[in-house]
Amino acid sequence: MSTHVSESVTAPKAKPEVIKSYAPATGELLGEVPVMSAEEVRAAVTRARRAQASWGALPVEERCDRVLRYRDALIARDEELTELLSREAGKPKIEALLHEFGAAATIATYFAKVAPSVLAPQEVPLTLMKHKKSILHYVPRGVVGLITPWNYPALMPLRDALIALIAGNAVVIKPSEITPLIAVRFKEVWDQAGLPPDLLQVVTGYGPTAAALLDAGIDY
Repeated sequence: MSTHVSESVTAPKAKPEVIKSYAPATGELLGEVPVMSAEEVRAAVTRARRAQASWGALPVEERCDRVLRYRDALIARDEELTELLSREAGKPKIEALLHEFGAAATIATYFAKVAPSVLAPQEVPLTLMKHKKSILHYVPRGVVGLITPWNYPALMPLRDALIALIAGNAVVIKPSEITPLIAVRFKEVWDQAGLPPDLLQVVTGYGPTAAALLDAGIDY
């Protein structure tokens, strides 16, 4: 009489999918980022929504001050950021500095200056019911999703994100899969500046990641 012992074989887990970013001028591998799943994107949006509640309740002047702190943190790292953007996007350094980070810093400065008056409650003149008063109040949208291209991989996401943040929103950015590293880096600068980490997030991946962001319940 023979005894047969069977062994179960566990298939090796597949490695997580990643995006590898190469320098277009040299072909050098610069780094890699994960391809985030729909579940990860939904979790990011959920965290952003929680962070937005307290951020949106702050006075606009305080939000402006904090965004300017982030602007200063970007400027303090301009050489490093310009080098990475130039290598990843294949841009001359002077263009990366002036047309991307310099322009983003200017936008942050301008909107931080005008936001308290632009977002202030405004009285709306009435043609009827003159005995009443009508006031227009501006409130944040909530969570803003950005799907941004590769050709201005810092200016375009930073421009829209900074304005949305000043207005009291949280922001989740899905950068181009061609230039994801610079977006990840300016998110790291946000965290290093001591700002709420869940308020500004970056989700990386291909088209399905962008579709997941659209389907994750963002407000704008």
